[in-house]
Amino acid sequence: MDMNAPNETILILHSHGAESSHLGSHLDREGYAVETATLGEDIPRATAATCPDLIILDTNGTDADSIDVCNRLKADRETSAIPVIFVSPANDAAFKAQALECGAVDYITTPFQPLELLARIRMHLTVQNQARLISLYADHLEEMVDQRTRKLSDAEAQLRRDYEFQGALKGLLELSLRTLPLDDTLDMALAQLLSLSVAREGDGAGVFLATPDAGFRLAASRGVTDPSILDCPHRGHAIAPNLPCQRAADILHIVPGMPEDGLKPERIYSQVCVPLMQEDELLGTLNFVTQTPRSLTERDCAFLMATAATLGSIIRHKQAEAQLHFQAYYDTLTGLPNRTRLVEEIDAALAADAQGASRPALCMFDLVRFKIINESMGHSVGDAVLRVAAARLRECADGKCFMARVGGDVFAALVPDANDSTQALAFARVIQRVLSRPFVTAGQDIYLACSTGIALGDGTHTGETLIRDADTALHMAKRKGPGQRAVFSSAMHDSAKNFMRTAAALRRALERDELVVHYQPMVELRTGTIRGAEALVRWNHPTRGLIAPQEFIPIAEDTGIIVPLGRFVLRRACEQFHALKARTTNGKPFTMSVNLAGAQLGRPNFVNEVEQILAETGVPAGSLKLEITETAAMQNPEAAIEMLERLRKLGVTIAIDDFGTGYSSLSQLHRFPIDTLKIDRSFVSRMASGNDNIEIVRTVVTLGHVLGLNIIAEGVEAAEQISMLDDLQCEYGQGYFFSQPVPFEKFGR
Repeated sequence: MDMNAPNETILILHSHGAESSHLGSHLDREGYAVETATLGEDIPRATAATCPDLIILDTNGTDADSIDVCNRLKADRETSAIPVIFVSPANDAAFKAQALECGAVDYITTPFQPLELLARIRMHLTVQNQARLISLYADHLEEMVDQRTRKLSDAEAQLRRDYEFQGALKGLLELSLRTLPLDDTLDMALAQLLSLSVAREGDGAGVFLATPDAGFRLAASRGVTDPSILDCPHRGHAIAPNLPCQRAADILHIVPGMPEDGLKPERIYSQVCVPLMQEDELLGTLNFVTQTPRSLTERDCAFLMATAATLGSIIRHKQAEAQLHFQAYYDTLTGLPNRTRLVEEIDAALAADAQGASRPALCMFDLVRFKIINESMGHSVGDAVLRVAAARLRECADGKCFMARVGGDVFAALVPDANDSTQALAFARVIQRVLSRPFVTAGQDIYLACSTGIALGDGTHTGETLIRDADTALHMAKRKGPGQRAVFSSAMHDSAKNFMRTAAALRRALERDELVVHYQPMVELRTGTIRGAEALVRWNHPTRGLIAPQEFIPIAEDTGIIVPLGRFVLRRACEQFHALKARTTNGKPFTMSVNLAGAQLGRPNFVNEVEQILAETGVPAGSLKLEITETAAMQNPEAAIEMLERLRKLGVTIAIDDFGTGYSSLSQLHRFPIDTLKIDRSFVSRMASGNDNIEIVRTVVTLGHVLGLNIIAEGVEAAEQISMLDDLQCEYGQGYFFSQPVPFEKFGR
């Protein structure tokens, strides 16, 4: 049995058909004793059998029976003091008012937030417990009046104090319902405490709150001119009945760990420390100090304990409110404001703009290649990168702009006083420089670029539409290339709509088998024989006919469709491998080349997918060549090397495509587990136009041979080029001179 669980009993009276099991399960998990009955049962018998501390009327809607039950409960002396809470899906103001007028203490609409529901129930149970405690005080006072008639005036004064304390506790509970920060609420509570008869002129008080590092912070203080007096929350003595306020000098000797100057006896006389507890958890302490020698009465001690209990409930309630607010408006990973909070801030900036202030600008930033980092190195590394990026953005903001995390790897900065795009672009360049610095995590330097979309607010915008326009500009910047910037213009709307239409049509094309694979032969230059083929995807659109890849591959990469598209091409090429080989090589080796997108390379299960396709199609691993551009390989070299090595272990060969057009380092090239270099067509096409161009090709061929690689020249279109390549000892070529990419049926025929 959980000794820390609450021992209160809650009776749920529900309508026929009302879903009370969900409500009961939440309460049961919290340790409450839960009893249930229907509204049609004998209510006095149900309450007498269960002796509930709180009753919940769980209704289907604006149920008149529930109002009648509440009226009867409040009319019955045995149940009139039991707090009643309505739980109903009805959000009808008149019904709510009727429920509260008949004596209900609260009204909660469903679906409810469990945290809020439990907080309210705990609060009302606390009120009930305090009311019972006060009732005990009143009973005790009446007994004293009967027994000590000679001290009637003292008893009357004590009764007035009890009523004062009762009103004070009620006032504290009312404070918890106000929308104030916790520290402000505690400050007002201390002011109320020091206004009561328990305190005298010159007394002071403070509240310390426990911190996550097992320490304490002073959250509020009143009547203490020197805060150093309250620099330790444990000063004083744990309160107990009949405890006199002890002299500060004595406390110095009985409290372990006191500094020598302690409570500075020359300034205060005594201090009493009361723990603020909730369910056996220490939330903080209430410290009460006096400047005059006196003892606290038993009732003073009881009141301080009751005050501490109420403050504990307030603290827990406010902490729950703060947690809900944080979850609603802030990103839990980075601590930055989230999209919801950003919309509010934009709306406020736009309202200021409408009154003649400067024009606001919204900049949205996307971390280029972050998805590859996240998938290849793990989400923990990705999360670490996002936290570092958020910290850098906070430094850049410097109170001049509003930073937020919109979602995923997209951040936003609201520049409230930008007059035009010039200032926003200048700020974007600063952000891009900051985010281009290496991210050091998991013992590695990770380099990321940053694309930026900018939109300027005007009288037609709302927070949501400005985010939409900035996001549109961001997509345009990403399509221009890594690290680019774009400022929104109205023409982008049409482009964005076309982009979305094409992306949707491309997804349908995959489902409807509209994509086809064409093949371009790879020829051995010395003999002129076909030694392989490159698989190239085409879109056989039902109305537009055959669509070239340059029109849809960038969209596929931007939307993630490239992953299932690449899987389709790989499988189809392997399925048709044997037929293509039989037509062309007369039993000689034949290599099928398939392009590999960076997004595929970053998928942890990609190697397993390749292995499965090879096994299902019967293609030898050594007959499959996967081609990756040097730009994709260099996005995350370490992760790329690891993935390519795993592919090499399967027996698959690897080629660097379009070599010479990216930004790879020759010093790093030897680290990659590759078998082939493919010289980009731009160098091959210009070989005959000058010595510089042919020397570039010669250098690539020589470099490849030194590294033990074979060389394929792309874009071969003339016999002269074949002769020059053969002289340079380039082994293979492909291009229109041999054949355009052709359908499966026409290859080799």
